[in-house]
Amino acid sequence: MRLPSIRDVAPLLAGLPLLIILPLAGVWLAGYPVHQYLEFPPVTRYVAHAGFSWPVFIALAALIVAVVGPFVWRNVRGAKAFRIQGSGFRKENGSGIHNLQSSISFPLPITNRQSSIFNLHFPPWGWFGLLLGLVAWILAWTRFAWFAPLQDFTFSPLWFAYILVVNALTVRRTGRCLMTDRPASFALLFPLSAAFWWFFEFLNRFVQNWYYVGIGDLSPLQYAIFATLPFSTVLPAVLSTEDFLRSFPTIGRGVDGTSRFAPIRTPACLPGERRGFPRRLFVTVSRHERPEPEAAPLPGATARQHGDPCPRIIPAATLLLAAAGLAGIGVWPDRLFPLLWLSPLLVMTSAQALAGRPTLFAPVARGDWNRLYRLALAALICGFFWEMWNYGSLARWSYTVPFVNRFHLFEMPILGYAGYVPFGLECAVAAELVVPHLLPANGPQTTNEEPGTKNRDLPET
Repeated sequence: MRLPSIRDVAPLLAGLPLLIILPLAGVWLAGYPVHQYLEFPPVTRYVAHAGFSWPVFIALAALIVAVVGPFVWRNVRGAKAFRIQGSGFRKENGSGIHNLQSSISFPLPITNRQSSIFNLHFPPWGWFGLLLGLVAWILAWTRFAWFAPLQDFTFSPLWFAYILVVNALTVRRTGRCLMTDRPASFALLFPLSAAFWWFFEFLNRFVQNWYYVGIGDLSPLQYAIFATLPFSTVLPAVLSTEDFLRSFPTIGRGVDGTSRFAPIRTPACLPGERRGFPRRLFVTVSRHERPEPEAAPLPGATARQHGDPCPRIIPAATLLLAAAGLAGIGVWPDRLFPLLWLSPLLVMTSAQALAGRPTLFAPVARGDWNRLYRLALAALICGFFWEMWNYGSLARWSYTVPFVNRFHLFEMPILGYAGYVPFGLECAVAAELVVPHLLPANGPQTTNEEPGTKNRDLPET
């Protein structure tokens, strides 16, 4: 495991004080009692939320569809074209999946058992994860008298089981996974995840969009122990799910910026973008459709020297706006509550850009939304299981979201699931700031190596 350098964590060190101090500064300047936001465990309900509003619900629903819809539509078109092209290639060559697989750089769906990459076994620890998850689910949703002392502690086993199973599925498809390829880096995600989610618990004090049932009798120490263990599973679950999604060639097709469909156009520069990154050869079936790689910049060349029109004022302005949003969420919690999910992402990526570090958004200026799409989808998948397993558990959380708190899927209002979209990106930013090179920056997994071998592109040093 390569430990992060000071340069790696500089954006985190610069942005973290802002993320913590700004909300407190906002409520203090507004004359609100600061001590209520520091209560631990958080049991007092002091934010009076607005009721349901049809105009706000319709406007937010339209905005979500307008933002997410084009990506889903392009992915559907790209996946359909990929399947048609793959089918035509097999017919024309008459040699089955072997020729098709040799022409692409990622694993295909499991449709032909002749290829050795598709004959990988589901590892034994994956079966253990399935058994653990099944037992934990039964115990979480039932109320056996003999299990009553441990009834509140079923959520963590469910998510440890999920992490085992999704990594085992990734091994089944590709012969490798995060958990086995980089065990030390993967283990570091658990304490990082606990700190990561405690930060969102802190921000929730200012908007009180969710609260926990049955924690009033816990001491501060008991609550800290009770909550930290399940919080530690957030990052491993989301990043393992994204790693699993990378094994599907059709996920992200059409939003990768290199398919035969025109990429979704973006401004010439986003925070952290540096022109000259080599374009990954994300191939289509035909070799003639492969884009040529872009020329790399000269060593030491800055973005402006390389012709990048992006001024530093853009990430600076983004940082200021996001910081102002964080300062205001406690003052106007009903109006600014979405910034709980958006502002931390913008603060951290803007700090990275100002420090001269590439950000998660760097490929977007080339029209490549692939990894962002996968991360958002991974968080939505995890969010579905979070909300489902929470629904029947004894120790659970409930929501008090203003304006849209109706039409629930489990405990969560249906529009609330949109918060998982930026949350998936935040998971990747947090992980890569502290555990650099845990995942490839973008692109699908390769299958040019023997099953069970490690990814040679990312050696662990």
